[in-house]
Amino acid sequence: MRRGAGAVVPFRSIFALLAIAACGSPADGPGPVRIYVAASAGDAVQAALHTCAAPPPDGAVVVPASSARLARQIEHGAPADLFISASAEWMDHLADRGQVEASSRRVLMGNSLVVVASTHDASPLVLSTGAPLTHRLGTGRLAVGDPEHVPAGRYAREAFENLGLWADVAPRLAPAADVRAALMLVERGEAPLGVVYASDAEASDRVAVVAAVPADAHTPIEYPLAIVAGRADRPGVQDSADCLWSAAAQQVFAARGFEGP
Repeated sequence: MRRGAGAVVPFRSIFALLAIAACGSPADGPGPVRIYVAASAGDAVQAALHTCAAPPPDGAVVVPASSARLARQIEHGAPADLFISASAEWMDHLADRGQVEASSRRVLMGNSLVVVASTHDASPLVLSTGAPLTHRLGTGRLAVGDPEHVPAGRYAREAFENLGLWADVAPRLAPAADVRAALMLVERGEAPLGVVYASDAEASDRVAVVAAVPADAHTPIEYPLAIVAGRADRPGVQDSADCLWSAAAQQVFAARGFEGP
Protein backbone atom coordinates (compact mmCIF):
# COMPACT_ATOMS: atom_id res chain seq x y z
CA MET A 1 0.00 0.00 0.00
CA ARG A 2 1.63 3.18 -1.16
CA ARG A 3 0.87 6.83 -1.29
CA GLY A 4 0.06 8.29 -4.66
CA ALA A 5 2.25 10.49 -6.76
CA GLY A 6 2.58 14.20 -6.13
CA ALA A 7 0.28 16.90 -7.37
CA VAL A 8 -0.56 16.99 -11.06
CA VAL A 9 -2.38 20.30 -10.87
CA PRO A 10 -1.35 23.45 -9.03
CA PHE A 11 -1.85 22.65 -5.34
CA ARG A 12 -2.00 24.80 -2.27
CA SER A 13 -2.78 24.05 1.34
CA ILE A 14 -5.85 25.24 3.16
CA PHE A 15 -3.76 28.04 4.67
CA ALA A 16 -2.93 29.36 1.22
CA LEU A 17 -6.58 29.24 0.30
CA LEU A 18 -7.54 31.19 3.40
CA ALA A 19 -4.95 33.75 2.41
CA ILE A 20 -6.69 34.07 -0.96
CA ALA A 21 -9.97 34.64 0.85
CA ALA A 22 -8.41 37.22 3.14
CA CYS A 23 -7.15 39.16 0.15
CA GLY A 24 -10.69 39.39 -1.17
CA SER A 25 -10.39 37.28 -4.30
CA PRO A 26 -13.72 37.69 -6.12
CA ALA A 27 -15.91 34.61 -6.18
CA ASP A 28 -16.73 34.93 -9.88
CA GLY A 29 -13.48 36.46 -11.18
CA PRO A 30 -10.39 34.83 -12.66
CA GLY A 31 -8.35 32.40 -10.63
CA PRO A 32 -8.07 28.70 -9.92
CA VAL A 33 -11.04 26.43 -9.36
CA ARG A 34 -11.21 25.86 -5.61
CA ILE A 35 -12.16 22.31 -4.69
CA TYR A 36 -12.95 21.71 -1.02
CA VAL A 37 -12.68 17.97 -0.48
CA ALA A 38 -12.90 15.52 2.42
CA ALA A 39 -9.40 14.70 3.66
CA SER A 40 -9.73 11.04 2.72
CA ALA A 41 -10.31 11.92 -0.94
CA GLY A 42 -7.86 14.79 -1.40
CA ASP A 43 -5.04 12.83 -3.05
CA ALA A 44 -7.44 10.92 -5.30
CA VAL A 45 -9.15 14.10 -6.50
CA GLN A 46 -5.77 15.66 -7.21
CA ALA A 47 -4.80 12.67 -9.33
CA ALA A 48 -8.17 12.50 -11.09
CA LEU A 49 -7.88 16.12 -12.24
CA HIS A 50 -4.93 15.00 -14.35
CA THR A 51 -7.41 13.13 -16.55
CA CYS A 52 -9.37 16.26 -17.46
CA ALA A 53 -9.72 16.85 -21.19
CA ALA A 54 -10.35 20.53 -20.48
CA PRO A 55 -8.25 21.54 -17.44
CA PRO A 56 -9.28 24.72 -15.62
CA PRO A 57 -7.67 27.71 -17.39
CA ASP A 58 -6.10 28.93 -14.15
CA GLY A 59 -5.51 25.53 -12.57
CA ALA A 60 -7.14 24.11 -9.46
CA VAL A 61 -6.63 24.43 -5.73
CA VAL A 62 -7.45 21.19 -3.90
CA VAL A 63 -8.23 21.87 -0.24
CA PRO A 64 -8.40 18.70 1.89
CA ALA A 65 -9.77 18.80 5.45
CA SER A 66 -12.56 17.27 7.47
CA SER A 67 -15.96 17.55 5.80
CA ALA A 68 -17.36 19.37 8.83
CA ARG A 69 -14.62 21.98 8.83
CA LEU A 70 -14.97 22.63 5.12
CA ALA A 71 -18.76 22.82 5.25
CA ARG A 72 -18.61 25.36 8.04
CA GLN A 73 -16.07 27.43 6.13
CA ILE A 74 -18.31 27.44 3.06
CA GLU A 75 -21.25 28.35 5.28
CA HIS A 76 -19.29 31.39 6.47
CA GLY A 77 -18.31 32.53 2.98
CA ALA A 78 -15.06 30.75 2.09
CA PRO A 79 -14.54 30.96 -1.70
CA ALA A 80 -15.04 27.31 -2.61
CA ASP A 81 -16.29 26.34 -6.07
CA LEU A 82 -16.83 22.61 -5.57
CA PHE A 83 -17.48 20.70 -2.36
CA ILE A 84 -16.86 16.96 -1.98
CA SER A 85 -18.02 15.61 1.37
CA ALA A 86 -17.36 12.22 2.93
CA SER A 87 -21.00 12.00 3.99
CA ALA A 88 -24.39 13.21 2.89
CA GLU A 89 -24.85 14.87 6.26
CA TRP A 90 -22.50 17.80 5.65
CA MET A 91 -23.69 18.24 2.07
CA ASP A 92 -27.25 18.33 3.40
CA HIS A 93 -26.11 20.94 5.93
CA LEU A 94 -25.17 23.27 3.08
CA ALA A 95 -28.09 22.29 0.85
CA ASP A 96 -30.56 23.16 3.60
CA ARG A 97 -29.02 26.64 3.66
CA GLY A 98 -29.12 27.08 -0.11
CA GLN A 99 -25.33 27.09 -0.35
CA VAL A 100 -24.89 24.44 -3.04
CA GLU A 101 -26.48 24.08 -6.46
CA ALA A 102 -29.04 21.32 -5.89
CA SER A 103 -29.13 20.29 -9.55
CA SER A 104 -25.36 19.69 -9.57
CA ARG A 105 -25.30 17.25 -6.68
CA ARG A 106 -24.22 13.69 -7.46
CA VAL A 107 -22.54 10.84 -5.61
CA LEU A 108 -18.94 10.76 -6.79
CA MET A 109 -17.70 7.54 -5.16
CA GLY A 110 -18.03 5.25 -2.19
CA ASN A 111 -15.79 3.70 0.45
CA SER A 112 -15.63 1.14 3.24
CA LEU A 113 -14.23 1.02 6.77
CA VAL A 114 -11.31 -1.09 7.92
CA VAL A 115 -9.29 -1.52 11.08
CA VAL A 116 -5.55 -1.00 10.57
CA ALA A 117 -2.45 -1.73 12.59
CA SER A 118 1.24 -1.24 12.07
CA THR A 119 2.77 -3.56 9.50
CA HIS A 120 4.85 -4.90 12.40
CA ASP A 121 1.71 -6.26 14.08
CA ALA A 122 -0.52 -7.31 11.21
CA SER A 123 -2.21 -10.43 12.60
CA PRO A 124 -5.95 -10.59 11.78
CA LEU A 125 -8.47 -9.22 14.27
CA VAL A 126 -11.99 -10.54 14.82
CA LEU A 127 -14.61 -7.84 15.40
CA SER A 128 -16.93 -9.58 17.83
CA THR A 129 -18.24 -9.05 21.32
CA GLY A 130 -15.79 -10.07 23.97
CA ALA A 131 -12.20 -9.07 24.47
CA PRO A 132 -10.32 -9.37 21.13
CA LEU A 133 -10.39 -5.66 20.24
CA THR A 134 -9.69 -4.26 23.68
CA HIS A 135 -7.06 -6.93 24.32
CA ARG A 136 -5.29 -5.95 21.09
CA LEU A 137 -5.30 -2.31 22.20
CA GLY A 138 -3.47 -3.19 25.41
CA THR A 139 -2.87 0.12 27.18
CA GLY A 140 -3.18 2.03 23.91
CA ARG A 141 -6.09 3.75 22.23
CA LEU A 142 -8.12 3.31 19.06
CA ALA A 143 -7.38 6.08 16.54
CA VAL A 144 -10.51 7.34 14.81
CA GLY A 145 -11.87 10.52 13.31
CA ASP A 146 -13.65 12.43 16.05
CA PRO A 147 -17.17 10.91 16.14
CA GLU A 148 -18.59 14.29 17.13
CA HIS A 149 -18.08 15.72 13.65
CA VAL A 150 -15.81 13.61 11.38
CA PRO A 151 -17.78 11.34 9.01
CA ALA A 152 -15.36 8.41 9.35
CA GLY A 153 -15.70 8.60 13.12
CA ARG A 154 -19.48 8.74 12.91
CA TYR A 155 -19.57 5.71 10.62
CA ALA A 156 -17.23 3.90 13.04
CA ARG A 157 -19.40 4.74 16.06
CA GLU A 158 -22.51 3.54 14.24
CA ALA A 159 -20.79 0.29 13.24
CA PHE A 160 -19.42 -0.44 16.70
CA GLU A 161 -22.80 0.29 18.25
CA ASN A 162 -24.46 -2.18 15.89
CA LEU A 163 -21.72 -4.76 16.53
CA GLY A 164 -22.13 -4.42 20.29
CA LEU A 165 -18.60 -3.05 20.75
CA TRP A 166 -19.14 0.64 21.38
CA ALA A 167 -19.37 0.46 25.17
CA ASP A 168 -15.95 -1.21 25.25
CA VAL A 169 -14.15 1.07 22.81
CA ALA A 170 -15.76 4.46 23.55
CA PRO A 171 -13.49 5.13 26.56
CA ARG A 172 -10.44 4.00 24.57
CA LEU A 173 -10.63 6.38 21.61
CA ALA A 174 -7.92 8.69 20.30
CA PRO A 175 -10.16 11.13 18.38
CA ALA A 176 -8.47 12.89 15.46
CA ALA A 177 -9.33 16.00 13.46
CA ASP A 178 -9.91 13.94 10.31
CA VAL A 179 -9.44 10.40 9.11
CA ARG A 180 -5.97 11.03 7.67
CA ALA A 181 -4.87 12.29 11.09
CA ALA A 182 -6.20 9.05 12.60
CA LEU A 183 -4.18 7.08 10.05
CA MET A 184 -1.04 9.02 10.98
CA LEU A 185 -1.43 8.07 14.64
CA VAL A 186 -1.14 4.41 13.66
CA GLU A 187 1.65 5.06 11.16
CA ARG A 188 3.69 6.79 13.87
CA GLY A 189 3.07 4.08 16.44
CA GLU A 190 1.08 6.44 18.66
CA ALA A 191 -1.97 4.17 18.51
CA PRO A 192 -1.91 0.36 18.06
CA LEU A 193 -5.12 0.32 16.01
CA GLY A 194 -7.14 2.73 13.94
CA VAL A 195 -10.42 2.80 12.04
CA VAL A 196 -10.00 4.39 8.62
CA TYR A 197 -11.38 4.12 5.13
CA ALA A 198 -10.13 1.33 2.87
CA SER A 199 -8.77 4.01 0.55
CA ASP A 200 -6.63 5.43 3.38
CA ALA A 201 -5.19 2.01 4.10
CA GLU A 202 -4.47 1.57 0.39
CA ALA A 203 -2.56 4.86 0.38
CA SER A 204 -0.14 3.86 3.16
CA ASP A 205 2.73 1.39 3.16
CA ARG A 206 3.09 1.67 6.95
CA VAL A 207 -0.17 0.05 8.00
CA ALA A 208 -1.91 -3.24 7.31
CA VAL A 209 -5.61 -4.05 7.30
CA VAL A 210 -6.36 -6.41 10.17
CA ALA A 211 -10.17 -6.38 9.94
CA ALA A 212 -12.89 -5.20 7.60
CA VAL A 213 -15.85 -3.47 9.23
CA PRO A 214 -19.06 -5.09 7.93
CA ALA A 215 -20.72 -2.76 5.43
CA ASP A 216 -24.17 -3.61 6.78
CA ALA A 217 -23.19 -2.31 10.22
CA HIS A 218 -23.26 1.33 9.16
CA THR A 219 -24.85 3.75 6.74
CA PRO A 220 -23.43 3.40 3.20
CA ILE A 221 -20.34 5.58 2.80
CA GLU A 222 -20.86 7.98 -0.09
CA TYR A 223 -19.02 11.08 -1.27
CA PRO A 224 -21.43 13.60 -2.77
CA LEU A 225 -20.08 16.38 -4.97
CA ALA A 226 -21.87 19.64 -5.65
CA ILE A 227 -21.10 23.05 -7.10
CA VAL A 228 -21.24 25.79 -4.48
CA ALA A 229 -24.10 28.23 -4.98
CA GLY A 230 -23.21 31.08 -7.32
CA ARG A 231 -20.02 29.46 -8.65
CA ALA A 232 -21.31 27.48 -11.62
CA ASP A 233 -20.41 30.18 -14.15
CA ARG A 234 -16.80 30.59 -13.02
CA PRO A 235 -14.33 29.42 -15.72
CA GLY A 236 -13.51 25.74 -15.33
CA VAL A 237 -15.95 24.93 -12.53
CA GLN A 238 -18.50 22.91 -14.51
CA ASP A 239 -15.73 21.30 -16.57
CA SER A 240 -13.95 20.23 -13.38
CA ALA A 241 -17.14 18.71 -11.99
CA ASP A 242 -17.75 16.87 -15.27
CA CYS A 243 -14.16 15.64 -15.27
CA LEU A 244 -14.47 14.18 -11.77
CA TRP A 245 -17.65 12.37 -12.79
CA SER A 246 -16.00 10.91 -15.90
CA ALA A 247 -15.09 7.26 -16.46
CA ALA A 248 -11.40 8.15 -16.49
CA ALA A 249 -11.63 9.77 -13.06
CA GLN A 250 -13.59 6.80 -11.75
CA GLN A 251 -10.71 4.54 -12.78
CA VAL A 252 -8.35 6.71 -10.74
CA PHE A 253 -10.63 6.48 -7.71
CA ALA A 254 -10.95 2.70 -8.04
CA ALA A 255 -7.16 2.32 -8.25
CA ARG A 256 -6.90 4.16 -4.94
CA GLY A 257 -9.29 1.94 -3.06
CA PHE A 258 -12.57 3.79 -3.54
CA GLU A 259 -15.78 2.13 -4.65
CA GLY A 260 -18.07 3.13 -7.47
CA PRO A 261 -21.01 5.45 -6.77
